[in-house]
Amino acid sequence: MTVRAFAFSEQANMDCAAVRAQERTGSCALLLPMSANIDLFIRKLRARHHLSREEENALRGMRWGERRFERHQMMVRSGEELSESMLLTSGFALRCKFTPEGTRQIAEINIPGDFIDLHGFILRRLDHEITAASRCEIATVPHSELMRVTEEFTRLNRVLWFQTLIDAAIHREWMLVLGKKRSRSRVAQLFCEMQSRMAVVGLPSDNGYSLPFNQQDLADIAGMTPVHLNRCLKELKDANLVTFRNGRVEFLDVKGLAREAQFVPDYLHLGQHDI
Repeated sequence: MTVRAFAFSEQANMDCAAVRAQERTGSCALLLPMSANIDLFIRKLRARHHLSREEENALRGMRWGERRFERHQMMVRSGEELSESMLLTSGFALRCKFTPEGTRQIAEINIPGDFIDLHGFILRRLDHEITAASRCEIATVPHSELMRVTEEFTRLNRVLWFQTLIDAAIHREWMLVLGKKRSRSRVAQLFCEMQSRMAVVGLPSDNGYSLPFNQQDLADIAGMTPVHLNRCLKELKDANLVTFRNGRVEFLDVKGLAREAQFVPDYLHLGQHDI
């Protein structure tokens, strides 16, 4: 397979009264009575699609609410009925599945600008859990509002559908990564993918980015034990490719890391798409 090292491009670079914190978690998630900031979401959409002024105004004009979750707090429970969708405006969230014995596999990482449960707009419930990996701020929108806007602006229906298709592409890629790539290449893949995804919304610097995960989190993403994960991190550091320390990824050799991962970012569908 020809490996193309990835580049960090400029482009890649309320109804609050109707929502109760107990609806999602039965816990103390904070509901904030203010208009939501969805700028990163708009930036993410514009990185792949042209948005007319009318389409952007329609998205901004929906009845957004805001909520806040603390680290490790449950955001969406598997199987619960959903009446709203959540847009991550700051922080990191984890999409997780569990075995009957309680072993966790992290299926996807959500970053600011991601609609973390847009699938629930159609499915009405999710078959997995979403938890806060850090303190998270969320913009919420009722499904009735999504229905209204997507029926009025039919192209936005395709734009939002495209976002769920990217999620599906990421899941397929990680089936390959977990099934066929060697251990340290999985870790390298994670660091390369996160750099490319965060560049879309302008979050990373040229030499690295913050990733507020512990080694257990990374192990559950890469499908290995924390001990094995620690060994892989040491190998990547000793090869002068990348370091991970105190929640910070620092690149030592970007192109070399991409070669180690055999990272080809086509599955992220970066660049403009006419739909």
